[in-house]
Amino acid sequence: IADIQENYRVEILCPGRLNHVLQVFQSYQSEIKDAERIPENSATARREARQALEEAFQLREDVIRAEQEWRLHFEATRQMLDVAAAQLEASSEIDLHDGIDVSVDTDTWTAGDLTALRERLDSLDEQLANSEELDVTGLDRIQSAGMQISREIDDTSMFAVEAFYASQDRVDIAQNIACQLSDMGLTIVDHSYQGNDQRAAHRLHLRNNVTGFEIVITQTPTIQTNGTIENRLESDIISYGSLNEEYGDDIAHEVLSSMADIGLQQTIVSTVPGFENSPSDRTEYVNFQQ
Repeated sequence: IADIQENYRVEILCPGRLNHVLQVFQSYQSEIKDAERIPENSATARREARQALEEAFQLREDVIRAEQEWRLHFEATRQMLDVAAAQLEASSEIDLHDGIDVSVDTDTWTAGDLTALRERLDSLDEQLANSEELDVTGLDRIQSAGMQISREIDDTSMFAVEAFYASQDRVDIAQNIACQLSDMGLTIVDHSYQGNDQRAAHRLHLRNNVTGFEIVITQTPTIQTNGTIENRLESDIISYGSLNEEYGDDIAHEVLSSMADIGLQQTIVSTVPGFENSPSDRTEYVNFQQ
C-alpha cells in the first residue's frame, strides 16, 4: 500500500480502488486485535489479512498496467500535436507554380485563421505539459482536438489558395468586361481592389467620353455555405450622360448577362428596387481612393 501511494497516480489511473483496499486493510487490523483477545477469531483474521494482501497486490498490478497504457496514450497525443505543429508551419507559405511563381501567405489570405489555429494548438500543448493530472480520457480528448486542428489546417490552406485564385479571376474578368465594352466606346477610367487589398472586392470604372455615360463594375468575393468562394458581380451607373436611361440600363444588363460567355456562373440579373432608371447613390464608387 505504501508503494502504491508513493510511486503511482493511483487516484487518477484507478480511481476509488485505493479507498477500498484501505478499508479492507483496516478491517483485517480490527480482526487481528479481536483475535488477540479471542483466539477463536484467528481464522477470520487470517482470511481478512489474505484478502487485503491479494487486493493490494492486484491494485498494484492494475495501476502499473494503467500507467503503461497512460504512457502509450500520452506518446500518441504528443505525436499528434507534433504532426499538427509541423503541418501548420509548412502551411504558412504555399508556393504555387501553376503558370505563375508566387508564394501565398495563408494567414493573410484567410484573415488570421492560421494564427487562430496556432493559438488553439499552443493551448493543447500547454494542457499536455500539465498532463500528470489527466487520465486516459483526458489525453484522448487532447489528441482528438489535435486531429481536428490538423483537418482545419488542410481546409485553411486550401481556402487560402482558392481565395488567391479568385482574386486573380477578378482581374481577368474585369479585363474581359473592358474588352467587351470597348465596342460600345467605353474606356477604362480607373480600376483597383477595395482598399488596395487583393483579398477584397475589385472595381472597374468605365466611361464613354463622347456620351458621358459612366458605369462601375464591382466583383465582390463571397463565401458559400460549402466553403468555396464566388465572385458576385454588381454594376453601378454613375452617370447616364447624354444617353437615355433605358439604353444605359440595357448596357448594364448586357454586362452582367454576358458573363456566362467567359465561364462565370451568373444568377438572374436584377435591379435594386427604386433605381430602375436612376444613377447609383453609392457615391463611394466614384472616388476610388476614398
